[in-house]
Amino acid sequence: MRKLKTVELNVEKDELKVNGENLSDVSEFNLHFDDGIFRLEIAEDFYATGEKKRPKNKGASIME
Repeated sequence: MRKLKTVELNVEKDELKVNGENLSDVSEFNLHFDDGIFRLEIAEDFYATGEKKRPKNKGASIME
């Protein structure tokens, strides 16, 4: 587990950066804040062949 220092989300540019590292191709992320503590969960999906699944709706926004 790494210490969470920064989270940058830019929907217009399809960018997600965590601690300066580009994680734009993750399958899912969840940011939690509980009792003054931030927690970030990152998920990456893979096919049975080992090939990484890429997000289908990259850049799509849920709220318009």
